[in-house]
Amino acid sequence: MAGWGWGWARAVRGLLLDVSGVLYDSGADGGAPIAGSAEAVRRIKASGLKLQLCTNETQATRADFVRKLRAMGFDVSVAEVTAPAPAACRLLQERGLRPHLLVHHDLVPEFAEIDKTNPNCVVLGDAAEHFTYANLNEAFRLLIGMEKPVLISLGKGRYYKETDGLKLDVGAYMKALEYACDIEAEVVGKPAKSFFESALAELGVPAEQAVMIGDDIVSDVGGAQQCGMRALQVRTGKYSRGSSGFMEVQFGNLNKHLGVPLPGPWAALVVFTVTTVGTGDGSTGRHSPQSAGVTQNILLPLGSAGEEDLASFKRE
Repeated sequence: MAGWGWGWARAVRGLLLDVSGVLYDSGADGGAPIAGSAEAVRRIKASGLKLQLCTNETQATRADFVRKLRAMGFDVSVAEVTAPAPAACRLLQERGLRPHLLVHHDLVPEFAEIDKTNPNCVVLGDAAEHFTYANLNEAFRLLIGMEKPVLISLGKGRYYKETDGLKLDVGAYMKALEYACDIEAEVVGKPAKSFFESALAELGVPAEQAVMIGDDIVSDVGGAQQCGMRALQVRTGKYSRGSSGFMEVQFGNLNKHLGVPLPGPWAALVVFTVTTVGTGDGSTGRHSPQSAGVTQNILLPLGSAGEEDLASFKRE
């Protein structure tokens, strides 16, 4: 990746955007948009670049999710959102699976057409406050009693950011059921390669002409790269300076090379390529062997993070 140059940017025809932590921070009050993000979406669309939201959102149906985004000022449609629940429904129908759902109550309508009698699998989503001991234990008992247990997880994120702080994501509960049942979950959502392939198909752009922008180095950046895409990490949402070790390789102005003027915190974005050095045991999700060797590109807003900040990255 060190030899990128900037020819790649001129070949970009479409962007995949993560939502939570990139466009807005979720929260019990409905969340709050990140300053400048709605205008950024508007300008990207006006530039002629194709745009698809690629999200692991599983606390609402796509229709309700889009209504919330539109109320925040984002000009998006249901067709512009790639989410795990519709993909999971297709998988269930193709394989004749009948799920026991451990998902958020607001997501249940997505599974209205799916036969849920006599379950032969468990579907796990971000159930939030519904991740009680009783609900997790019911899922465990169903899985452990199956001859061939099938656990389908709508993503595998460790945590995400809400307006009042970080929250455990579905991946933590997925790992608990995997451990208890001695099985491996099938992930429908980021960072699964098939999920990114679906998003690219809906975007209508090949991997080499698309860029993924997200706040999660594993689910967004690593997932996109294994699909042959370039990926950029924003310094909003769950991004943490202490999340990895860095080695700076190159940087340049994204606006200049993409030719899209972006507002607010996106206005003077600098991209510089770094390679993650995993350290520690990964128990906190801040230093993880799973992210070692992942080449990423940090979006650095120069308005608040200039040469001094870049120098501090070089020292880490």
